[in-house]
Amino acid sequence: MRTPLLFRKSYNKLSRKERKLLEEGIPYVKEFVKKSKSISKVPYATRDAHAKSYAYLKGRFVPEPNSVFHHLFDQNSYEALARFSHAHLKIIKTDKQLPIYGLAVKMKSKSLDEINYPMVNFPVFITDSVSNFLKLFNDINQYFSRIGIRKIASLFRLFFRSFPIMAEIMNSSFFKAIQIWFKTFSNFILDRNYHSIGAYRMDNCMVKLTLQPIELEFNSDKTKSIYENIESFLLKKPIRYQLIAQIAYDEKIQPINKLTQDWTNTEDVLIGEFQFDEIHNSSDQKLEEISFNPFDNPELFKPVGKIQAIREEIYKASIETRNELNKNLNL
Repeated sequence: MRTPLLFRKSYNKLSRKERKLLEEGIPYVKEFVKKSKSISKVPYATRDAHAKSYAYLKGRFVPEPNSVFHHLFDQNSYEALARFSHAHLKIIKTDKQLPIYGLAVKMKSKSLDEINYPMVNFPVFITDSVSNFLKLFNDINQYFSRIGIRKIASLFRLFFRSFPIMAEIMNSSFFKAIQIWFKTFSNFILDRNYHSIGAYRMDNCMVKLTLQPIELEFNSDKTKSIYENIESFLLKKPIRYQLIAQIAYDEKIQPINKLTQDWTNTEDVLIGEFQFDEIHNSSDQKLEEISFNPFDNPELFKPVGKIQAIREEIYKASIETRNELNKNLNL
């Protein structure tokens, strides 16, 4: 039996240069969130990514009793919440956008501990470089936050910033992911696999996570919104997803900090199943205040890696700024 790759604090360690870039970027995150109300033309401050929510679902998570990770779950089932969203920073009113979706899930224990997994419908990331990602992310935030000449300047920076990113995605893992994405381009938002951005801890093992739909057989009505379609589907049967983990054994073929590369030569391990049977009222704006922050997870379930380390600071700045701006709103 192979020995899993174990968690090391060094996976999360940023260099001095990377830490400096992160510190320079946090004000841009706050600036975007402060202006997000006017950018998206909504009466509340939004998230700095996945600002548009399509639907919130309520249900439960049932751990797989035969899983190697079953010992981490001390309940037969957990209260669960899911949010379907779009990756855009700005809320676009129409549902007709590129299928760049998110599915964030939250499981809550009786002791009120939470485990959050924000997932996306693309299995690899655009860069392994913390510096490249931060520079790109900072420019995107500035582009949406600024007006006039400053906005045009940000657009030019974004254009030139894309070149090193383009070089990184010229690999077999990204081409394979793009092929699958095009093949499933017209699939409904429910009919997709959703993947973790990078690695997570599962106990002391390093894993990548996937949410895989079970027996959906869904044909959407193009005349209805995504919310209405999901609502119609739930009248027939629950929406179900398997939570699956890939375990890392060898950092050369299951790299923790090389997010542009998919993992090979590792098995899929079933962790459990999400079952959603209720949709929340789409007009309930209090749902927008809910955070699916994976850095609030217990230590044995937290994200791992350098990109994850900077995401933690970005999450924190975004959530704190949004909560401060929205605290006096009647959401």
